[in-house]
Order: sequence, then C-alpha cells, then structure tokens
Amino acid sequence: DTVRELEEEHLYRLQIELDSIPLVDKVAYVKACSIPARLSSGEESCKYEAMGINDIGRSRHMAYLECCSFDATLAARKIVQYWEERLELFGVARAFLSMTLHGTMKDEVEWMMATSSMMILPQRDGRGRTVIF
Repeated sequence: DTVRELEEEHLYRLQIELDSIPLVDKVAYVKACSIPARLSSGEESCKYEAMGINDIGRSRHMAYLECCSFDATLAARKIVQYWEERLELFGVARAFLSMTLHGTMKDEVEWMMATSSMMILPQRDGRGRTVIF
C-alpha cells in the first residue's frame, strides 16, 4: 500500500540522517538504543522508545517526521536532542528507564500528587491503562 511505502521511505531517510550524526553528538541516543530491553533490576528500559518502536505497530519516529514536515535531517536532530535533554533532566540512573510512573517518573509521583500538577483522565488508553495528564 502506498502510504506504508511512503512511511518506510521517510523512516529509511531518517535512519540515514541519524547514522550520519557524529557519535560524539548522539551519545545519549546511542546508549538508549543499545541497552537491554529489560534491565537486570527487572525494570523495562527505554530501548524500544529510542528505536522508534511502539505498542500499536506505528513508528514513534513518524511523529518526529510529521512534526518536522518530513524533513529527515531536522527530525534526526530533534530525536538526538530529546535524548540529550532526557539524560540531562533525569540523570544516568533514570534517563534510560521506560517513561512510566514506575520507570523514569517514579521519583516524581509523590511531588505530582502533592502539588496537584497531574490529572487522571476519565478515558483509558488503547491497552486499558489509566492515563495521567
């Protein structure tokens, strides 16, 4: 189908751009892609997120491409920047856990509850999980 072929072509170009970024500029992204999917502690890592894989069979990286008007160079820079900022924000100990309340965000749950800075949405996600906004 044509749409799927176009997506695959854009993702291929994005991967070429990601590969062309010097290693020194994408250390956090490379680490996120290379760690095991499940850590020795039993916690899930961010490996699939970094590689662009999601639960519903659509590449997470397509969101970057769509946001960047399918400019693969810009999307690649944004992906790398996201991982650098995530590492800076959460530190090495938590940056590479899954972005869940049991992973990267586990230390923020108490603060979010105390400051009322979150809201539980009435709808659940596609897998039946509670959505916190």
